[in-house]
Amino acid sequence: MPTTIIIKSNVSLNRTEGPKMVLPSSVRNVEDLLVHIGKEIGFVFLDAQTGKLRPDIDILVNGKEIWFYPQGLKKPVFDGDSIDITLIPLGGG
Repeated sequence: MPTTIIIKSNVSLNRTEGPKMVLPSSVRNVEDLLVHIGKEIGFVFLDAQTGKLRPDIDILVNGKEIWFYPQGLKKPVFDGDSIDITLIPLGGG
């Protein structure tokens, strides 16, 4: 049975289906999700050398910071999860 999540973001995900997203079977955790979405929209969420999340990206899973979960980015994605991906605007002057 496919996994369906609710995804919210201030990054343009080019989605016409609304907030619901049916995941391909290759997406098993948050890291896989970020790689999958990144390929779809041509955006890099994870540093290629270290595999770490970019410092200007914030991830919430079911309302909690990704770092709340002991698995971090390896946290499994379950049917019905709500995932928020936020690009934090950096200011300057």
